[in-house]
Amino acid sequence: MRVTILSLGTLGDVAPFLGLGQGLARRGHAVTLATYGRYADQIAAAGLRHHVLPGDPARLLRSDSSRRIARAGTNVLSYLRGQRRQAEALAAKAQPLLQASRESCEDADLIVYALTALMGGSIAEALGRPAVQAFLTPVTPTRRFAGLLAPRERSRLGGLGNRASHYLAERALTGGFRGLLDSWRHDALGLAPLPGGPLAEARRRGRPLLYGISPTVLPPPDDWPDSVAVTGYWPPPPEPGWQPPPDLEAFLAAGEPPVCFGFGSMGEAEAERMTGLVLETIRRLGCRAVLLSGWGALKVVEEAGGLPSGVRQAESLPHAWLLPRVAAMVHAGGAGTSAAVFRAGVPAVVVPYSGDQFFWARRAEALGVAPSPQPWADLTAEGLARALGAVLTGPGYRDAARRLADSLAHEDGVAVAVAALERAAAGGRHA
Repeated sequence: MRVTILSLGTLGDVAPFLGLGQGLARRGHAVTLATYGRYADQIAAAGLRHHVLPGDPARLLRSDSSRRIARAGTNVLSYLRGQRRQAEALAAKAQPLLQASRESCEDADLIVYALTALMGGSIAEALGRPAVQAFLTPVTPTRRFAGLLAPRERSRLGGLGNRASHYLAERALTGGFRGLLDSWRHDALGLAPLPGGPLAEARRRGRPLLYGISPTVLPPPDDWPDSVAVTGYWPPPPEPGWQPPPDLEAFLAAGEPPVCFGFGSMGEAEAERMTGLVLETIRRLGCRAVLLSGWGALKVVEEAGGLPSGVRQAESLPHAWLLPRVAAMVHAGGAGTSAAVFRAGVPAVVVPYSGDQFFWARRAEALGVAPSPQPWADLTAEGLARALGAVLTGPGYRDAARRLADSLAHEDGVAVAVAALERAAAGGRHA
């Protein structure tokens, strides 16, 4: 079977599909991952085919429209306005990406697409191929918990309020791009518009939806349809031949486990402020630390006079190698990082910035592996030091994190997802 997987966004949005793709390849399937050229090395190392899609996610994150979306936090209307402005800015550039996405699927027997690549459903419809949604964060409406952009885990209006908040979040996540998608459907694919949007259309069709999430972390609600499955995580494969920097290995071996601070791909807008807060937090607690600068979320401090003696910095490091060696992780709460932290069995402090980060911050708190979220917009060194100090000195968070990791170690989300994909293809469920 020839499978094309479509995923856009940051490395956290793409890396789980390396694990899923490898699982399919082990079963003898030919797998193509269609995504940005930035990830060519990781895709080649995983042994998958790569269909390069035009664009640079790092540049997009530095754009004014992306910053507006990030600053919206849990404000649905502000989020929707930011999405619309981004769609307007990207309208001309989107056509080559959409065309390349379609080309990547022309020979596929099965199309698998991420939440960041919802045009995959339209491509499957145009080509008449079976399609499966493969998401890393929950968007299916339910009465049990509130939607991604809700300010709290459960609505004060109860189950109906929870369910309504999912539709509001869906409108915010997809509404800004619906006009662009409908125009492309008409002009390039010869298809009618989607009045309710791509997620609503997929629900109407009963299109299978796999969540690369642990059922231990997010037990599936009773009111989700049978077409939805929570399979377990899809861990990205280790990079062959990767070796840790010797100076970092020596640093880790020379003292107590450090705290890791990493905010991934949040961009450079407030890097100076966040770096100052992190260094002041380290000073207050007197802890050792590793700083991950990511795509500019933290400054490269060496350029400004050097780091304190108990602190080291790197652009990025494999989570599977680093996290088991740290005392705690301070991160933004993206789906990929949250999954890695849960699997590593380390407690966390979550500093959500935008989108689904607030949802995963609340989940971490509910699981007992992190204190209350510390939203980026309101963060102070005093508050961060207080939260991190509680994690480092109290055994409760550490014990809960270890118990969670022990449970996750018995799951094989890739195998469950691969079996579901094979059933979907064999059943011939079309777009």
